[in-house]
Amino acid sequence: MRLLSFFLIFFSVLLSFAQERNDLSAAHTHSYVKYASYKAMLNSDRFKVDSIGFFIDKNKDTLIRVSGNNFTNGIRVAYEEKDAAFLDRYKAVVFNATHGNENDIKNARMRYWKDEIKVYFDSTVPSKTVREMKKVFKLLDKEVDSLKIKTVNRRDQSNYFIYYVNRPDAIDWDKRITGKSDGGFLSWNGKQQIYNTTIKINSQMIFNEDEQLMTLKKHFIWSLGFFYIQPNQECESFFSSCVYVDKVLTEEDLALIKYHYSYGICKGTDMETFEEQHKSAQKSKRENSKNEHYFIHYN
Repeated sequence: MRLLSFFLIFFSVLLSFAQERNDLSAAHTHSYVKYASYKAMLNSDRFKVDSIGFFIDKNKDTLIRVSGNNFTNGIRVAYEEKDAAFLDRYKAVVFNATHGNENDIKNARMRYWKDEIKVYFDSTVPSKTVREMKKVFKLLDKEVDSLKIKTVNRRDQSNYFIYYVNRPDAIDWDKRITGKSDGGFLSWNGKQQIYNTTIKINSQMIFNEDEQLMTLKKHFIWSLGFFYIQPNQECESFFSSCVYVDKVLTEEDLALIKYHYSYGICKGTDMETFEEQHKSAQKSKRENSKNEHYFIHYN
């Protein structure tokens, strides 16, 4: 039976060493899955349910403990550990943890592109701008795992549309973008996967070509995760709210994007879940340095 799309969170893999025999291969794995996902697994003999292994999470979802060693249909990736300073910056950018109000932080989710980004540039976009943006695409496509970007020649082939408003009678293609000078509109599904984006630049209000390019780059970086721009970052960073024409994709910017697209973390979670997973993994590591933690991702 084809399993529904979900991921299993491996809180730990406990390495067992038998006293009466030298068996280094013995290992036990367990995971917690939502009840809806568990129902999709009932006809599979690869899993068994722990009779006391369930609890109710903060969203009142029933999470059931399952165990087994043969997860052949999923991709298993080791948990990616980061220090506290990095995680604080990541939470600020993804969940607005530093400057957001309580309600905004609670409702924020880790959003990302799962499918390849296919960019179509409208004819209103200057050719020089297109060339410079393609350099950004090439860098990100090369450096960031599981993030794929390419340009296409027809709008109906795209899931990412970029256009300029160059004159008073020009077509403003996307009325959902409320910004007069620039803006973007993202669409995502219930799994927090972004599947469509439109970016607008109004060159009648942003006259400087370098500023137009910087603004377009800023919107593109933002659209990779519906990221929150921060007031306390260095002006060079694309995650900084500082208006600065010579922004570059800094090493810290790239590290955040790489981490966001790493399969060594969960996808689509809220901040509370994100923190709980890290605390659980780090506590288990402190208790036993041999403990290993994995995420199983299903397409």
